[in-house]
Amino acid sequence: MPQITQLSQSCIHLNTILGEGPLWHPLEACLYWLDIEAGMLFRYHPHNDHIETFSLGKRAGCFAFRRKGGLVIATENGLAFWNEQHGLSPNFIDLYPKGSANMLNDGRVDAAGRFWVGSKGPQGTSSLFCLDLDGKVTTVLEGVTISNGIDWSPDNRYCFYVDSGSSTLYRYQFNLRGFKLCAPEVFYVPSNLALASTPDGLCVDQAGNIWVAIWDGSCILQLSPEGEVLQEIRLPVSRPTSLTFGGEDLRDLYITSASTGLSPEERTAQPLAGDLFYLRTLIPGIPANFFAG
Repeated sequence: MPQITQLSQSCIHLNTILGEGPLWHPLEACLYWLDIEAGMLFRYHPHNDHIETFSLGKRAGCFAFRRKGGLVIATENGLAFWNEQHGLSPNFIDLYPKGSANMLNDGRVDAAGRFWVGSKGPQGTSSLFCLDLDGKVTTVLEGVTISNGIDWSPDNRYCFYVDSGSSTLYRYQFNLRGFKLCAPEVFYVPSNLALASTPDGLCVDQAGNIWVAIWDGSCILQLSPEGEVLQEIRLPVSRPTSLTFGGEDLRDLYITSASTGLSPEERTAQPLAGDLFYLRTLIPGIPANFFAG
């Protein structure tokens, strides 16, 4: 039986519409995350509880840190750069035309410094892309509906990837020298949770366990490298979205959540919806990779 823990309080009360994409910056010792629908970027300094807010001027699905400084951001329809001095640049690559039914969503940088980002849209019309160091974009997967969490095993032999449209967390064989995701297998599908629940964002710890947020499931799960549920962390909100490890020892697990789509009655029952949550873990996470382009 999995260990069950209940979190009752958030650590940052923001009531974001769609909090997403948290990443810990090891050099700055702070946490970044987004409100996708509000087009806002947040930066939190735990040592003094200070929060900075930056308006992007448009929706953004995810981001990654750059080795050259600043961020690379997946906007609604393309990729752009951001830094604190100049803000968000125009897209340097458009992946969809303006007004498209598809929008860029979740993503992550692999150990080779490449930025993987997926999209969401009508059934089976979305894709998973990979931005290489030279600026070239490769379409890795097609036929996706809601591309969501992605991360790799500590030895880079496997890629874990969520298509929320099929409520499925997949495991692919992976070779860091290439772009191919091979031999897909169903790794986890919610079965004992709410009927509408689906995997969303995820991250992997140093032991190879997969931590995944369950949208409409009011919880996050820790899965073993074999797919066994080790822990269920129950939350006072129904829509956790993503999570990341932070802190000096990478044992602080930060969890984002959403308030979007909740009825007035649900909002009243979930006053912490959209907040940031915090959990101390036994096993540390893996530092975020920086985009090398």
